[in-house]
Amino acid sequence: MSKATCTVEFIGGPFDGHRARFASAKELPEDLAWLVSENVFRLLYGQERAPKGQITSVAVYHRGRRGNDWCYRFTSAMSPREVGNCWTSGNTWLGKLVRSLFDD
Repeated sequence: MSKATCTVEFIGGPFDGHRARFASAKELPEDLAWLVSENVFRLLYGQERAPKGQITSVAVYHRGRRGNDWCYRFTSAMSPREVGNCWTSGNTWLGKLVRSLFDD
């Protein structure tokens, strides 16, 4: 028996049009941050990693609905410096989100 999946489309921002598959809609976080770098795009298109893939920004998406389907809508982007500022001020929702990316 195959496991049911949920496909989610990203709308706007650097990952506009990308579709990701989750095991179920229950697994969809409300907000997510995605590191933006050349390597991320290379991996999405089935290419090998570049030797030095610098992170250029972080794209933030918020879960929503598009008709009957789930989607993630682009809400903002920030530079690595701004990510560092969010890290140190972890009292905002974005700071907590960014910290969760790196905490074990």
